[in-house]
Amino acid sequence: MSEQVPKPQSKTTHHNKTLSESLRESVGESVGNKKEQQTKKSKQNICNAAIWCLDKYGYAETSINRITKKADVSRGALTHHFPCKEDLIVESVQRLLARTVKTGWQKKQNGTPTDYIRENIFWIWKNLDTVQGRALVEVLIASRTDKALNARISDKLIHWNKKISSELLQNHTFSGMDDAKIILLFDVCRTFFRGLLVQKSFVESEEELTQIATLFIEIIAPHFQKQ
Repeated sequence: MSEQVPKPQSKTTHHNKTLSESLRESVGESVGNKKEQQTKKSKQNICNAAIWCLDKYGYAETSINRITKKADVSRGALTHHFPCKEDLIVESVQRLLARTVKTGWQKKQNGTPTDYIRENIFWIWKNLDTVQGRALVEVLIASRTDKALNARISDKLIHWNKKISSELLQNHTFSGMDDAKIILLFDVCRTFFRGLLVQKSFVESEEELTQIATLFIEIIAPHFQKQ
């Protein structure tokens, strides 16, 4: 009787198992990425609504109910991402600060150095006098007396200020001027313009406010040149 040669075992089962596992992993990653994108989109929508409410109603009157109504989400959906108003405001502040850095500075192709610096300072004002800029100022005003809020955003603001200063020194050259003075002058500009937003209550029109901003720029611009 002839000896039977054992047949090689089929690798189909092993191969199919590996393929099945790969498919499950791929589907799992796809679902995970989709869920992550949905979470990101939902948080962005809620933060945008909070920023809009801050500009329209101010910090004290920006309630969870108003935010959910503007965002068109349930209270449960909001608190799933942000358990309390303070958490939402802190996240919104981070987004506002990131937006300010990313927006960049105006670049002038022609004109004198003084014209160039005037346009950049005016850009600071126009960038601040927006829904986002006014919302940030509302939070800053509230944090003066809200110690808990101040504690959570203070370091972020200091870090942002240093980052802005670094960007300024990289993107601008002022012949013969000390770096510290340049940073101080831009700090003065931002401080004045934040106060100018509060001044809105004391003027009759946007035109009057623009005149004040323009006059300030005329006064401060020469200081950016070596005396």
